[in-house]
Amino acid sequence: MNKILLKKLLIFISISVAISSCSKKETTDNFDFSNFKPPNRKVEIVKDNSEVIKEIKVKNELLPFKKRNEISSSIKYGKEDPFAIESDSNNNSLSNLILKGFITYSKENYALINYLGEDGTITENSIGGLNTKYLPNGAKVKNFNLFDSEITILLDDKELIISIND
Repeated sequence: MNKILLKKLLIFISISVAISSCSKKETTDNFDFSNFKPPNRKVEIVKDNSEVIKEIKVKNELLPFKKRNEISSSIKYGKEDPFAIESDSNNNSLSNLILKGFITYSKENYALINYLGEDGTITENSIGGLNTKYLPNGAKVKNFNLFDSEITILLDDKELIISIND
């Protein structure tokens, strides 16, 4: 009998909770809107701008490039032709090249040199102006002679030998 009474009690409680949750509650929220001022929105009237857009013709007033002769005649100092390839009259001699020593690293020989006041390295594959700036333009390394501490350089079909003692 206790089981039946317990079932009835549970059913009664669940039904009363369900009914009470669905009942309408009175809201007592009282908002005061007496001091509320809505923002002023100005209504803009779009006027029809019926002006005719005038077509303006653009004149080409660009100045043409100056001719090569005009530019080269206006230059007072330096080389004659600014469009010419750099003259290598000062840099084409090996008198500015000083051999300082050799380094061998990973079976590759390097010569330590000073050319035009800059220190650097060259290899047996170095060509001046092509893959190194430490040789005059067009100069090619022919070979390294590590035993005599000298390098052979080809410049203008001439073989020039530079040693550490120079």
